[in-house]
Amino acid sequence: MVLSPWLVAPDMDYGEVACILGGYDPAEASELIKHGPEFEYQIADVYEWKRQMLKAVGRGDLKSELILLYGYSPHGDRSEKTWFRGDTEDILLGVFPHNEVKMQLQRPEVNRWLKASGIDDVDIPLQLRSMPLLPEPGKHEGPNSASSAPLHHRRRQTYLTLIEALALEALGGEIPTEPYKAASMLQVLLERHGLRLDKDPIANTVKEIHAAREDRDSEKA
Repeated sequence: MVLSPWLVAPDMDYGEVACILGGYDPAEASELIKHGPEFEYQIADVYEWKRQMLKAVGRGDLKSELILLYGYSPHGDRSEKTWFRGDTEDILLGVFPHNEVKMQLQRPEVNRWLKASGIDDVDIPLQLRSMPLLPEPGKHEGPNSASSAPLHHRRRQTYLTLIEALALEALGGEIPTEPYKAASMLQVLLERHGLRLDKDPIANTVKEIHAAREDRDSEKA
């Protein structure tokens, strides 16, 4: 299991919770957003989770320890927008979009809300569980255990996107469609930096990049 600060955090910003529920490390989602709006479609689930949490807080289904809103404070300077404290009524009215809201959520409360919404404990991300699930007595972790589980689909797509961007930069803006031709070119670049990989894993990664491209093109069509 890869250690993460969110495994021990007692409380989190609701944006961080949304990233975790969407299958992202919060830092990875931030990096995608920095690369521009063309990458935002990959984290659509993050925005949807934020909207669902806003609705839950507004209804009273999910308790927030602190709510900050970005706008004209009703009790302060009305000449410019600033962050000010709000309450659940402000959230219920739906006046503020998700990017103009900050909420502090307790990890056990998020866990309780997810379970109350019908989500099984085993489906709740480890970072949002009240405590890690222990293996059943007599059972030992094997190759198919959670610690060796495959990458989450969205995290894998993030890695492929970053690899694709680096490969495009290294190969002058285009990745050959023939995987082993691309692998040979990338192998040379790796060796220049003292790195070594066999052609097969490089070629397989190139195939995945082209498949991901086709998926993106079909979604845009």
